[in-house]
Amino acid sequence: MEELFRYFFILRRRKWLLMGSFVLLAALLGGPAFTAKPIYRAQGQLLFRRAGASKVTDTLSTLRDDDANLNTEAELITSVPIAEKVIVAAGLKSIMPPAALINSLDVRIVRGTSILAVGYRDIDPLRAAQVVNALLAVYIAQDIQSNRAEAQAARIFIEQQLPKVEGEVRKAEQSMRAFQESNRIFNVDGESASAIAMTKGLEQQLAMSQVELSTLETKRLRLQETLGLRGTEGIILTSPSLQQLIGELQQVEQKISLERTRYREDHPAIADLRLKRLSLQTLLREQMGSAALAQVQQRYGSLQLSAAQQSLIQDLASAEIERLSTRERIQSLGDLLILHREKNARLPLLGQQQRELERQLKAAQATYETLLAKLQEVRVAENQTTGNARVVSPAVTPVLPVSPSLFQSLLQAVTLALGGATGITLLVEVADKSLKTIEEVRSLTDYPVLGIIPVLDQTGHRLLGGTAQSPINLGTFVHHVPSSAPSDAFRMLVANLRFLNADRPRQVIMVTSSIAGEGKSTLAANLATALGQMGNRVLLIDGDMRRSRQHKIWGCSNGSGLSHILVKQSNFNAAHHLITANLHLLTAGSPPPNPALLLNSQSLEDLVRELRQRYDSIIIDAPPLTIGADALLLGNLADGTLFTLRPKVSDRSSFGFARQLLEQNHQEVLGLVINGVSVKDDAHFGYYYYVNEYYQKQAIAPNPSE
Repeated sequence: MEELFRYFFILRRRKWLLMGSFVLLAALLGGPAFTAKPIYRAQGQLLFRRAGASKVTDTLSTLRDDDANLNTEAELITSVPIAEKVIVAAGLKSIMPPAALINSLDVRIVRGTSILAVGYRDIDPLRAAQVVNALLAVYIAQDIQSNRAEAQAARIFIEQQLPKVEGEVRKAEQSMRAFQESNRIFNVDGESASAIAMTKGLEQQLAMSQVELSTLETKRLRLQETLGLRGTEGIILTSPSLQQLIGELQQVEQKISLERTRYREDHPAIADLRLKRLSLQTLLREQMGSAALAQVQQRYGSLQLSAAQQSLIQDLASAEIERLSTRERIQSLGDLLILHREKNARLPLLGQQQRELERQLKAAQATYETLLAKLQEVRVAENQTTGNARVVSPAVTPVLPVSPSLFQSLLQAVTLALGGATGITLLVEVADKSLKTIEEVRSLTDYPVLGIIPVLDQTGHRLLGGTAQSPINLGTFVHHVPSSAPSDAFRMLVANLRFLNADRPRQVIMVTSSIAGEGKSTLAANLATALGQMGNRVLLIDGDMRRSRQHKIWGCSNGSGLSHILVKQSNFNAAHHLITANLHLLTAGSPPPNPALLLNSQSLEDLVRELRQRYDSIIIDAPPLTIGADALLLGNLADGTLFTLRPKVSDRSSFGFARQLLEQNHQEVLGLVINGVSVKDDAHFGYYYYVNEYYQKQAIAPNPSE
């Protein structure tokens, strides 16, 4: 809040700059609103949708997506090639460049839809509508042409790729067929399951045959022992006819074992082989029986064999045949089992190879089928006469202008002018290095502020809201208008000086400033008057021999003054003036060639020592500190220095330099008196409003004779 008040006082202090800048900027910004031509805006709308060609080109990544980014479409509409075609279509080639048309276009997306609103501004309403409709027609024609060109490019690409893909399909088929033929396998997964089952079956058959062979061996041995035969097998096997039958029987057994790996037991091929095996076994049994009978008869002579012996011999022949058959079957089953196990070991690798070939074949077939389908779609799209966009709403000739709005233009001009004027005012405030407020002064020094003197009215007719009967010299303000708020400010300064150090009152006080124009002479005159009104015997000395002011303020002669006393051309009694009973004035006298030489003399020290005995207070009006050594020399004779500072006149550099001079010369600064403060520009003068209102109500009139 305090910061806002500070800006408020800055703007009020520079109100004329603020008002002037505002008026100038408002005139510059608002003037064109009265002379500007009306501008009309025509608008049309485009709806974007998905077309058939887009499905093809989306797959092949050669055409754009029809659910395209509408921002991209907006950029295409406002492109230079489109603008050039619109200018030709609208017959504006001789009067409008493409850049001007683009600058007058505005394209926006209708929120939540796939619609683009295309607008154009022009001073001619007919031309505005004409340009928008031409733009919509040109864009749709180009969109159709673009779709057809893209579909044509896609067709050419597909037609080039089809023979290659077809060759890949054929190659994959040949590889699959060669694999199946070389490995005699069509379905690895099925073959694997069948091979496992067959291996188990062979293992079971082998185990059963081995058990059967063991049984037959036992039976044969028992029959041989019963008949008393030894080595019967060797005798029988030496017969050529038996060898042939046994060979044929072995071949049949092998074929049966092999066919069982291919077919079921009820298959005709297996049935035929079983019948053949049965006939061979019968024949072999008969021949072996005859051979065994002959062997027994040979052993026992020509004895007649009994029926029991003949039956045992037949049983022995049958057992031998079955044993031989079983042994051959075991051999065949063992060989087949080895083959199947080797085949089972190779099946995983074969399965991997087959799956790889199947994947290659399927991929090639899928690509080929896709290309064939897309080729048909592209051929359809190539003959289409529609695009991805259509006109939802064509432009109509506008009736009312959209700009300029006089009210909005003036409001905008006033707003910008106010902002610009405020900115200019604040920039000037920042660039101004002068001290403008009490806060700025306090931020630069730790000197106490003993008094704040408001601006005294230059004519005397208005005194902070009060009235006066005649013009008043500002230096004698307290003398002529003692009952006023400004006079109270000087009396408050006197009170602050008294209470500054009550144990050691300052009898001789020098009043100075950093530069000229800060009102130190006026301040010194009114301070001396205020001291006199409070019962003190006061002497006011004009120590500014370069630019003396006190004789003009009080309307006295300057024929004899301080300079004359110091050069022994006059004495104090003859030179000083009686202003009131308690206030005496010693003017500066004639300007000497070297004021600093006189002020540094012993005569001045003696004079001040003598005057201390005659007066309660001595006020010395000294020159500014930055124009010479005069003020520093006078300060050596004073008990303290009262530093005067005037806002808007004093600047930071001069104030800092003056302060440095005082500190280097070890002069005591009693405090600051801020002179000429504007009541309206500073927030510290609520008190003065209050006091001034009091004096107005009391109707206390000035006392010129006092």
